[in-house]
Amino acid sequence: MLSRLTPDTKVVLAHSLGTVVAYEALHRLEHPLPLLVTFGSPLGLRSIIRGRLRPQPLRSPGHLKRWVNIADRDDFIVATLRLRTLLPDSDAVLERTRLVKNRNTNPYAATEYLKHWQTVEPVAEILVRRCGTGLAPARAGSPAAAPQATRPSTTGPYMKTAPSARP
Repeated sequence: MLSRLTPDTKVVLAHSLGTVVAYEALHRLEHPLPLLVTFGSPLGLRSIIRGRLRPQPLRSPGHLKRWVNIADRDDFIVATLRLRTLLPDSDAVLERTRLVKNRNTNPYAATEYLKHWQTVEPVAEILVRRCGTGLAPARAGSPAAAPQATRPSTTGPYMKTAPSARP
C-alpha cells in the first residue's frame, strides 16, 4: 500500500480489514496525508486485532492530519462505536466516530457506507479545496447533500483505497 501513496495523495479510504492495513502502513508513511476515512473497522477488536496492531499503544499515524471513522451499529465487524476512546487523550487527529444506518440486509458492505454523506463529506471537503472548484460542500445531514453523495469516486489521482476483506 505504501508504494502507492505519494505526496500528491490526499485521501485514503479503508474498509473492514483494510483499516488494519491502513493503520499499520500509515505509521510508516514519510510525508503528510491530509485525510484517512475508515469505515466498518475492526481496529478496536481486543481479542484478535487490537493487541496485534503495530505500533503499540494505539495512536494516530504521525503524518496524518485528520482521521474520520464511520460505523454502523449493525455491522458485526465494528468492534467499538467509540474508537476515539482507545487512543490517548492528547491524540487530536481521530475524530469522534460518525454513526450511519446501512441497509439491514447488508450493513457491513463498503458500498452501503459510501452512500452516506457522513462518509463522503470529509472527502468532498478535501477535493473541493484541492480542485478549487469554488463549490461549497452541502451541510452534513442536509437533504441536498445526500443525492450528491450517493456515488463518490474512489479512484483518481487524489484518492487511494486500502483493500477490503469483505465483498
